[in-house]
Amino acid sequence: MASLKKRLALIKDLGLTQASQLTNPAKEGRSGGRIILEHEQGVGQIEGIRRAQQNSSANFGASPPRLGAGWRQIGQHCFTRSTLSSFAVRDEFPLTIDRRMFEKPSSAGLSFVSGDDSKDYRVELDKMTFFDLETTGLSGGSGTIAFLAGLGYFEAKNFVVDQVFIDDFPGEMDFLSTILSYFEIRPTVVSYNGKAFDIPLLRTRCIMNGTPVPHFQSLDLLHPARRLWSHALPSCSLQVLESAILDVERENDVPGAFIPQIWLDYVRNGASFLTDGFRLEEDYHYGHDCGWQDVVDPRMSNVLTHNTQDIVSLAKLFCRMISMVEFSRQIGSADLTGLSRMVASCGRREAAVQLLEQAGTNGDERALITLARYYRRGRFLEKYRETISKLNCLTFSSCIEKAKYWEHMEKNYEAALEASQKAMMILDTEADQQSSDELSKLAKRKKLVQKRISRLNETLQRNSVRRMSRT
Repeated sequence: MASLKKRLALIKDLGLTQASQLTNPAKEGRSGGRIILEHEQGVGQIEGIRRAQQNSSANFGASPPRLGAGWRQIGQHCFTRSTLSSFAVRDEFPLTIDRRMFEKPSSAGLSFVSGDDSKDYRVELDKMTFFDLETTGLSGGSGTIAFLAGLGYFEAKNFVVDQVFIDDFPGEMDFLSTILSYFEIRPTVVSYNGKAFDIPLLRTRCIMNGTPVPHFQSLDLLHPARRLWSHALPSCSLQVLESAILDVERENDVPGAFIPQIWLDYVRNGASFLTDGFRLEEDYHYGHDCGWQDVVDPRMSNVLTHNTQDIVSLAKLFCRMISMVEFSRQIGSADLTGLSRMVASCGRREAAVQLLEQAGTNGDERALITLARYYRRGRFLEKYRETISKLNCLTFSSCIEKAKYWEHMEKNYEAALEASQKAMMILDTEADQQSSDELSKLAKRKKLVQKRISRLNETLQRNSVRRMSRT
């Protein structure tokens, strides 16, 4: 709330107009109030609709600040530039991908292949927009706006990064219209945690500005990245993956926590993009209030570079994932079990089984458990027995899978009971380490295990009575 009050106070001090009171750009000489993306005029070129009047300064108001090479003004307080990155895909890289690999896999494991076989889940590479926003806050509430958008895409296998920037609040309408024009042409939006933050924020700002949002498809790489690398890395943030997976090291990168205030200071002070050098992290003041009152002339160029690198790294990470799934091969420290589930979600079950068998030979219990469930449901009994024999009761899931095997396959109720009791002991140990949010899930598990233990005890008691009656 305090953060929102500060933003509102800043708007009042600057004498800015509320977004709801802004004049519709369509009434100021814009054709339809929208900026059109034209690909025929060169890589990454955005051509704004011409103003009705020739005197642009009369239309845009005050002269824009110097933005440096490549920047063009396309609306009131709105600017854009296009950069051809050094990144490109190889000739053997698939030009279409199966989007199901990015969806949440079913708990049914390999027995489940998502989707309807009659539908086409393939998406063309040149129909994708790689998207990231820099905003005035991380809460995503109605008081947060985006001031910089990175929009990447492939043209002739080369990766292009376009950026859209506003230097003041009234430029938001042009800013949103430009972003949406990309989504209309490339309607598959690839992001990192975009489903939870960037996309909802974009929709919120469109609603508050009365701008209709076109339909587009969202692919979020965060959760697939966690399935592949959370076992090996302390964090799956994009910058951690850059260093550990993509071998990318940023130099003089602006801390992400400072980006909102850098832009607000830029708006307040009218700072220029042209700088003599990059501002180092130690030049900023840390503390509870981040010492922003002591920061002078923050370097917006650092923020622009940060955003560009985010988009390029997003594309590189995407291509790394695609290569592993499409060719069913592990690269680096990627988790074979997580990879197998992504492969299986695309309908390639045999390739997924091979990945799991490879992981199982290395003692990966998660892979062995997934294989055991698959073999049990498919009635591959010999392979099921062989896989179960490799399992050690070290985790809750392995204990339960062992208990099922002993009870239903071997009718060895003593062994099944022992495995179930060990599963309960593991849950009791985990209860001391779980947060309050996880305790309810743990309680449900314990209830199911207790039901299994009670059933096995009753079965053993009946069998004991029968044996006694026979004697």
